[in-house]
Amino acid sequence: TVRRGEWSYAQQREPTTVTTGIEIADSSHDILIDGAWCHHNRRAGISVHGHNQGDDRPPYNVTIRDSRLDDNGYFGLNLNKQNLQADGDRAILVQRTTLDRNGWFDPASQGYGVAITTDDGIANLLTGIDLIDVQMIDNTREMVWLRNADDVTIKRFLAVNGRGVYLT
Repeated sequence: TVRRGEWSYAQQREPTTVTTGIEIADSSHDILIDGAWCHHNRRAGISVHGHNQGDDRPPYNVTIRDSRLDDNGYFGLNLNKQNLQADGDRAILVQRTTLDRNGWFDPASQGYGVAITTDDGIANLLTGIDLIDVQMIDNTREMVWLRNADDVTIKRFLAVNGRGVYLT
């Protein structure tokens, strides 16, 4: 459990590497992030993903609530599945969270409030994502980007000054 903290200005020493305020990766599970403020990170405020390494499962049973993911370089929240073998059911809940003004690093190609993606060529799609009472304002591209995802629920969603939901 992570409660009420600030994660900001995460950068790597290497200019080509991008970093995240909070990263949840590779078989992590039963995680609660409550009241986090993640801002001005080079890549994402929070990233939840699994690498394609052996038997690692993508993270599951993750709750992010009452948090602010603002002014990050690419994404407020990045949910990604890379593992070819693992099942896709994640049980991820994002609730009462703001994701505003993301995408300053590369506004021509990035800048999503939430990116929910499964890499191409992976059989088991990323599933089981709930966005409830989420606000997204002034992200440079789409508020929500869905690519190769299934069973995504969006309830009570406010999107202002952006391109809404992008399905690919």
